[in-house]
Amino acid sequence: DPGSLLILTGDSDNPTDPLYTGSQKLSVNMYKRFAYRGLTDSDIYWINANSEVDIDSDGPYDNGIVDDNNLSVSNFVAKIKAEETVSKNGPFYIYMVDHGSNGAFKISAKDLDGDGSKEILYATKLKEALDEFVTQTSRNVVVMIEACKSGSFVPILTNNLTSDKIAVVT
Repeated sequence: DPGSLLILTGDSDNPTDPLYTGSQKLSVNMYKRFAYRGLTDSDIYWINANSEVDIDSDGPYDNGIVDDNNLSVSNFVAKIKAEETVSKNGPFYIYMVDHGSNGAFKISAKDLDGDGSKEILYATKLKEALDEFVTQTSRNVVVMIEACKSGSFVPILTNNLTSDKIAVVT
């Protein structure tokens, strides 16, 4: 079983942010690499503010591969714990790309709950979700993070009960 993949492409700060274009291209590349490895569209779940991605480079046509444009911490964590995720076999890959800081990954610059804060995923929150996932499924997890300070996630995600099931690439 080739497993499953969850892609999270953060929204950067806006489409004029140089990281925005790079994040989109890196996510498309990751999608293609895993499709080449045997994952189908139903094995890949993609969260991206840009829902009109042209995966086959045939022009400005939406290929319908982005599954969700709700860039929130709660939505991302819920997807890790979702029935369609935990019921699969094989390794579970998570790919995240956008801005980061020490122990934190910016999912969105938008204030979704009106409290003046951005949607920030902290390494401790991700660790909680992964521990629950591994305990429930016994599947191996590979987390790939492309963001500044992403190495700060390594000691947090690979510490304690489920560390032998979680690999982190930054």
